[in-house]
Amino acid sequence: MRVWEADVYRRAGLRDEAWAALARVPAQRRRAELSVTFDLTTALLHDAAGDARRAHEALEAALDDAEDRTILRPFGERGPELVDLLGSHLAWGTRHEAFIGARLSALAAHDDTRRTAAFWELTEREREILLYLRSPMTAADIAAALFVSVNTVKTHQRAIYRKLGVMGRRDAVRTAFDRGLLTGA
Repeated sequence: MRVWEADVYRRAGLRDEAWAALARVPAQRRRAELSVTFDLTTALLHDAAGDARRAHEALEAALDDAEDRTILRPFGERGPELVDLLGSHLAWGTRHEAFIGARLSALAAHDDTRRTAAFWELTEREREILLYLRSPMTAADIAAALFVSVNTVKTHQRAIYRKLGVMGRRDAVRTAFDRGLLTGA
């Protein structure tokens, strides 16, 4: 119960109260989903305080438990707040690129701000692959994470480059950030 109390305080901007509530959670109670929620709340608090190192360390701990046990709910509950941190975590370095890509893709799929598609807008699969392009994953790694062939990933990459008017991966990510298709560092 204290973890959810801490998260309510954090959302209200009451950081000291959030830290105090987390401090009252006994170590033996920090298991499974509660542990993931605890670590995500800790990561978001550190991120809000500008402590990127501690934020990424706490996020990596949350990802360790979440991926091992397939715990997804805490990520969905904090979705919009986590998008930037998850995105920057890919650049920071993680053992969980595919898991993060799947979480970002799931969060993007629930985005209610999508507009009617035009021919230059990315398809859902292209947006999903664009999220992976932020990471150091190769086309083969992305294909394995998405359970598709490498040729399928490369076809989507070419379509992304054409639609964004760029020549390569870095330019695609930079242009996507500039156009608001991606957020975070």
